[in-house]
Amino acid sequence: NVALDVARVLSKSAEEFADTEISKDALRWLSKRPTEAGKVTVVGRRGFPEAKFTNKELREITRINGATARAFKSELIGKEEWHLDRAKKRGLHLVEEMVSHGSPPTGRQILLRFHSVPRRVLTSADGRTLKGILVEHPDGTT
Repeated sequence: NVALDVARVLSKSAEEFADTEISKDALRWLSKRPTEAGKVTVVGRRGFPEAKFTNKELREITRINGATARAFKSELIGKEEWHLDRAKKRGLHLVEEMVSHGSPPTGRQILLRFHSVPRRVLTSADGRTLKGILVEHPDGTT
């Protein structure tokens, strides 16, 4: 899934890509950033059963040095009724481990949000800098 790949890239420092196959242009761009992102949110409009990422991709985001991957229990409601194959059940177990982190971690975070609908792009006053994306969650909050 491209979204998890982007989250992984944004959550790592340029040094962490030194011995990888990343292109020189991408590595140069990553090196020019002031720092890796403090919080990256992967927004899925549908629920976990419809997510297309692999278990390998999920595991990769849980193994980023200095970062914590998190998910929200409220977005897994109804899981008892889901009809999942073995691989998807293993993926659900990985996501449930992300829920069980308890108190918010310090350091970098990768948040998985399901059933969330992007509503508005938030920019700086001059419109040149992305500040965030306003999303609506299952409970109607933004």
